[in-house]
Amino acid sequence: MKTSIWLASAFAAQLFGCGAWTVTATPVSAVEITSAPVADIELYPNTVYEGRTVYLYDNRWYYRDGSQWRYYRAEPPPLAQHRQHLHAVPPPYVEIPAPPVPNIQLYPSTVYAGRPVYLYDNRWYYREGQRWRYYRQEPPPLIQERQRHRAQPPPRDDRYRREPHDRDR
Repeated sequence: MKTSIWLASAFAAQLFGCGAWTVTATPVSAVEITSAPVADIELYPNTVYEGRTVYLYDNRWYYRDGSQWRYYRAEPPPLAQHRQHLHAVPPPYVEIPAPPVPNIQLYPSTVYAGRPVYLYDNRWYYREGQRWRYYRQEPPPLIQERQRHRAQPPPRDDRYRREPHDRDR
């Protein structure tokens, strides 16, 4: 009987505002952003943490949360340990100062990860700012695209084609 009176008293005190409530704010451990930091984030180093895939890009761990993306404000210790193992892993691209050929726009192309990519010498090249890159490992959608283009002849650059002279006819 005493227990039920005490519970009723505690409930009434909370109901009528006679109790002391303590609310502690938990610090936000992640920052919400509108989209992934790069279109091809799936190609970057990743692991599973807290049941979701997290991607390491620009020294931050990003993950999808519903339709939004987030990154951790402070790196969780397990991810810091995982990062140590990743230092030996190169980025998913190779950066070069210029396209491999001056007329790369004439070669087979498609749009991948929101940007045009060009197939030259069995590699997919794309522009990133003033630099050019190619994928170290070909993404699966581009493998299918390359196979589709394989049967096509290489492009002709008519700027360098010699026009026949009267004496050649």
